[in-house]
Amino acid sequence: MFGIKKSIKKVVMKRKWRKKNKHNYTIANSLFNPDQVIVGNKTYGELNINLGTNPKRTVSIGAFCSIAPSVNFIINPHNYRFFSTWGWQIYEYHERNYEWEKKTSIVVEDDVWIGYGATILGGSVLHQGCVVGANSVVSGEVPAYSIYAGGKIIKYRFSQEICDKLNQIDYSKIDGTVIDMIKGWHKEEITEKNIDKLLKIVPLKNS
Repeated sequence: MFGIKKSIKKVVMKRKWRKKNKHNYTIANSLFNPDQVIVGNKTYGELNINLGTNPKRTVSIGAFCSIAPSVNFIINPHNYRFFSTWGWQIYEYHERNYEWEKKTSIVVEDDVWIGYGATILGGSVLHQGCVVGANSVVSGEVPAYSIYAGGKIIKYRFSQEICDKLNQIDYSKIDGTVIDMIKGWHKEEITEKNIDKLLKIVPLKNS
């Protein structure tokens, strides 16, 4: 019976999420409070989110992000400095004490690609344009336009000069007009020779 009720809740959740998120292509694949999760324009993928019981925990995902299957966003920590890591406050004492928590958010900036089976933990910040490799576990910051796999930065997508210039793009301001203007750029590799030409037709931050 419990399994049936949970399945029904998931179906309802998916419908409510899609109604609220017509500006992107994400699917709510788990039960979470939608008021604690924000996703930007055009981002796609399944959202497997575990926020536990703290209403202050949040997940913010930017625009034009790519989320592969089986990616998990988890902000449900246990304090190993307590005498026990078990959920005493929830299951025995019916308390809601979160004063000890320091990592209550996950931030995924624009144009981030998260590979299959990756786990993103509370306190993580995935900066614009970074790539997280399949099955990676992230618990901190991943620099802009870097490629993170095996618990470390393995390389950057471009030279530092190009990374800095690409980081000027404001994905939140990309609308239908801009999408029409950049048609063709989606299949052209970025180099030092063409980066400035691209920046002339896309919206930039602080402009």
